[in-house]
Amino acid sequence: MNTTKRARLFLVDDHILVLESCKKLLEPHHDIVGEAHSASDLVGQIRQAKPDILLMDISMPDQSGYEAARMLKTICPSVKIIFVSMHLEPTFIMEAFRSGGEGYVPKQTAGNELLTAIQ
Repeated sequence: MNTTKRARLFLVDDHILVLESCKKLLEPHHDIVGEAHSASDLVGQIRQAKPDILLMDISMPDQSGYEAARMLKTICPSVKIIFVSMHLEPTFIMEAFRSGGEGYVPKQTAGNELLTAIQ
């Protein structure tokens, strides 16, 4: 019997295809407790969803993932944030950690790297 606790994940990305791909990859291993297409959608759902981990894009239409992370750390300080982004430049990665992120996974990487980052 496998007694490993499944992480409660919340996914945030403005691209539906990315969200659906992440769900397909992650659902066999973790519980998807919510998803949002923008930072404002996220704020409205995060308290009720009570995720362990938030997987979030940096570039979104209404607010950057950095801004959303800073705000979320004040309302849900225990949530771990992993940024999943197309940006590979060191300045983007450093800002992700400065804004409260605990991890950074480029969208160009294999799905196994995302699973590893969650663990």
